Amino acid sequence: MALVPCQECTREISDAAPNCPHCGHPNPPKADLPTATPSLATPPMPDGPSMTQHRYTQARAAGWVMAIVGVLIVIGGIGYVQEANNEIDRYFGIEKSPAPGVIAIIGGGALILGAFSKFSSATRIAAESGSVPTQSTPSLRTMGDASAGADPDGTAGAPSAGVAPVTRSPLDDRLAELVAFWGKDGYLTEIQRISDREAVITAKSESGASRTCRVTVDEQGRVDTSEV
Repeated sequence: MALVPCQECTREISDAAPNCPHCGHPNPPKADLPTATPSLATPPMPDGPSMTQHRYTQARAAGWVMAIVGVLIVIGGIGYVQEANNEIDRYFGIEKSPAPGVIAIIGGGALILGAFSKFSSATRIAAESGSVPTQSTPSLRTMGDASAGADPDGTAGAPSAGVAPVTRSPLDDRLAELVAFWGKDGYLTEIQRISDREAVITAKSESGASRTCRVTVDEQGRVDTSEV
C-alpha cells in the first residue's frame, strides 16, 4: 500500500481508500499492471496417422529409387570392366583402364546398401506406429526376380510338351572351336557348309594371311579336320 495525493485537496491518502477522508472526493482505483500477451505461436502438432503414413511412403519410395539406380550403375560398371578387357582392343593396341568401372560398381553397391537401410527404416516406422501394415524388406533375390521378370515356378524357360530340344552336331561343335581359336588371334572366319557332315572354314587376317580347313564327320560321329 502507498500514499498518493488527493486530486481535490492534494492531501496524502492511501491508494487503497475509496474516498478521500478529508474532502470526500472519490479516489480512482490504481491502474492494473499490464498482463503478459499470450504467445501466438502454434504448438507442434502430434505425429498422427497421416504423418506416419507419409514418412513410411517416403522411406519406401526412396529405397526403391536407390535400389534401381544402384543396380543400373552396377550393371554399367560390369559392362565397362568387360569392355576394358576386350581382346580385340588389345590386339589393336587400345588400352582401357577398368578403374572407372570398378568405381561405378562400388558406388552402385553403396546405393543398394542405402536402399536396404531405407527399407529397414520404413519397416521400423510401421512397427512403431501400428497404423501402416508392416512389410518385409525385399531380399536381393526378390529384387532380381522383379527386375528380370523371373517365373517363381521355374516353368517359363522349360520347353513345352511335344517340342524337341535343339541339339548341336559334332560338326557345329568343331566349327565353333575353330572360330573361337582363330578369333583370339584377330582372324575373321567364313564358313561354307557342304553338307550336314562336311564344311569348309576360312580364316583371314587384316594383313591378308588366310588359312582354310575342311571339317568332316563320319557315320560314327568322329570329327576329322584337315588343312586345305
